[in-house]
Amino acid sequence: MESSVSLLRAGLDAGTAHVRCVLIEWVNGRPRLRSASIVPAQGWEQGRIRSVESLAGAVSAAAMAASIRGGAEIETVTAGYADSFTQMEALDAALGRSGLRVADYVVEGEAALLATTSDRMRQGGISAAAIGVESTELAYSDLAGGIRTASVPAGGREFTEDIASLLDLPMAEAEHRKVTQGGIAKPSLEDKATPIQEILEARAGQYLHMLEFQIEQLAGQLPPPGGVILTGGGACLPGLCDYAEELLQCPVRLGQVVGVAEWPLELSAPGWAVAAGLALHGGIAHGW
Repeated sequence: MESSVSLLRAGLDAGTAHVRCVLIEWVNGRPRLRSASIVPAQGWEQGRIRSVESLAGAVSAAAMAASIRGGAEIETVTAGYADSFTQMEALDAALGRSGLRVADYVVEGEAALLATTSDRMRQGGISAAAIGVESTELAYSDLAGGIRTASVPAGGREFTEDIASLLDLPMAEAEHRKVTQGGIAKPSLEDKATPIQEILEARAGQYLHMLEFQIEQLAGQLPPPGGVILTGGGACLPGLCDYAEELLQCPVRLGQVVGVAEWPLELSAPGWAVAAGLALHGGIAHGW
């Protein structure tokens, strides 16, 4: 395995469901994907780090997998955190025990915005939401390109909890049904919404109004001129983008990584935006 290269930067998204690591290299001033990895998260419980050692093991596994695939040892990463996160000392300890050095910590919402927009897009007043299990991290780029961030204390867990409560199901079964049967549908006269769809639509309405309020605080106006980008695992709920467009009265799209050469289709899911943005931030900070 070759030693670290100065034009390589790694981004680490130590989420509560998965740990993702993205390694990006700069070739002639342009970012290109070198490797990426994902492993199940360990050490988290209801949004809090309960085991530093378990989280360190998951982080180490993700970094090692990306290192092997990229043929370059990862020693330093740019790591993400939530605006509302209060356990930075525990997160720092977990990353330290994994054997990695953290060059910088970046708010997840800002990382998602960097990965899913170009410089020109960010000068149009656009917002990105990184929808996690426990919270949603928002970022807004104003007309001058400055970025402001905030956290909304709601994420995918609330959707699952509603299904579990109203259908009297264990959380694991409710999550399974949300993933396999869930969605926000606009039923026709012939086809009625299923009970799960009705539950998810009701929760989505409440959730999107929370986002709307916080976006207005960040942008100073509604709707944001450039629209809203949904990223993170929670963004994959079928129909959420269309429902968000209806309620927020602006363009809404799923966040896919842009501007990184050789970014494969299999990594097009919005859950990869934060890790990619963290790696990009590491390069931008060095003027690449």
